[in-house]
Order: sequence, then C-alpha cells, then structure tokens
Amino acid sequence: IFYYMAALNGLGPGTWVYAAGLAEDASVGARYLNSLYWAATTLTTVGYGDITPRSVKEKLVAIPLMILGVNMLGYITSSISNILQIRNASQQRIDAKKQMVREFLKDRGVPKTLALRINKFYHYVAMKEVRHDEKDIVAELPPKLRSRVLFHLYQDTIEKVPAFRDQHPDFLAMVVSNLRLEYYTKGDLVMFQADPPQGLYFIGEGELQVRVYEFNSEVEEASAQRATTADDLTAYHHVLHGTLQPPSYFG
Repeated sequence: IFYYMAALNGLGPGTWVYAAGLAEDASVGARYLNSLYWAATTLTTVGYGDITPRSVKEKLVAIPLMILGVNMLGYITSSISNILQIRNASQQRIDAKKQMVREFLKDRGVPKTLALRINKFYHYVAMKEVRHDEKDIVAELPPKLRSRVLFHLYQDTIEKVPAFRDQHPDFLAMVVSNLRLEYYTKGDLVMFQADPPQGLYFIGEGELQVRVYEFNSEVEEASAQRATTADDLTAYHHVLHGTLQPPSYFG
C-alpha cells in the first residue's frame, strides 16, 4: 500500500520513492522490498528514518500503521510480563513453603537425617505444584459438578478395577469424589506388611515394589514398623514379589 500511494502521485518528487532514489532505475521488486522494509521498521517502532512518507496519501497510510505497531508492541510486552509474573508468583509460593518447613525443622530440633528426608519430600512435592492448583480448582466446584470432573479425570483408572466395572456412573462419581492425592519420594514406605489396610491405592506414576520382610522375632518386627524408608530396613532380609506400575492398584 505504501508503494501504491507513491504510484498514485506518479512517483514524482513529492513521494518517498523519488526521495529514496528509486524512481528511475530501480525495479518494481526493489520498490516493493523497500516498502516492506519501511512497514517492518514502522510496525516494530524502530523507525530508522531512512525512508519516510512525503505526500499526504503516504502519511495517511503511515499514521494507522504506527498506531498498530505501538499497540502490537504493548500487547506483546504485557503478555510476556504477565507470564513472568505468574511464574514468579508460583515460585514465590514454593520458596515460602520451603522456608516455612526449614524453620519448623530448626525450631523443633528435628534430627538431621529426618530433616533431610522431609526437605527431600517437600522438594519433590514443589515440582507437582500445578497439580495442587488443579486440586484447589476442583475442590471449589459444587459436589455434583466436582464428581463429574473427577470421574472424567480418573475414569480410565477406576474402570481397570474389576469391582468397579459396569457400575452406574453415579456410583463411580461418588467413588472418585473420595480420592485423595498422595506423593511419595523414592524409597518411601507406602504401607508396611503388618499395617492394617488404609484404603484403596491407585498408582498414578512411578513404580512400587512389593516386598515381604523376614524377621527373627516379634521384637525385630516391632522395631521395623518404625521405619519410614526402605533404607531403614536394610538389615532385614526380604523377598521381592513384584513391581506395581500405573495403572495398578492395591489395598
């Protein structure tokens, strides 16, 4: 359009084409290339000034293009700023939670070994922050709507349980509404072999080893029940019965 405005004035002395020395020897392709060059520098608000509108028609084209360029730049800058603010806000929440955990461990005099395990756990959970946000969103929904959303999210997992197959959708929605998200780091004990069942567990990611430990006395077994990780049980012999992976379940 910028070149066309100059062409309407016959590419004479009062046009940008003439001022740029493109009126006589330059090809049409070179003139259009320079037009695109001017449009790019204007839209990006660079404005080198080597090519400028001369006639009224050229200025009428330049004015809305400059306004468009400023708005585009403002929109892009604002979008990047919003993305950075969201990311920083999420990181600030994570850092605040970690700092609170560190202060708690220090104030309560938690042993160093146990404190390291707790810090390791919260570091792992921090990487799952998005899922916590999703959980909050779902929790704010009305009961009926929340059940439907949860059923949609966990339908594939629930239907793999034989007892839940061919059940009414309302019943399955009630089941998934009672699901609770839990995280475990590598080596954590999810359930000890002498523990009473705490519910039905569905494995969402990672893998879980099924071990049966052998003890020489009830005293050893009672001592082993205080373990929180597999490292606490290295002194006892065990038999590996298999490994559970998603979408396995137990309980």
